[in-house]
Amino acid sequence: MSNTYREQGDTLEVIQITSKVLKKNQYCLKEEDLGKWVFNLKGLYYGFYDTRVECQDRVNQLMCD
Repeated sequence: MSNTYREQGDTLEVIQITSKVLKKNQYCLKEEDLGKWVFNLKGLYYGFYDTRVECQDRVNQLMCD
């Protein structure tokens, strides 16, 4: 049994919080999240970086674990 947070073959999508995403996810996002870059892990947003590069770097680190 593995104690990892992901399964082999998982990918993490990197997206930017737009007004459409913000409106769709009002229950978990705030106005100040607009424009931030995040990744989605099992339905939850993580990261909240200012740039796509920062977010992608973190995703790359996680996928190497």
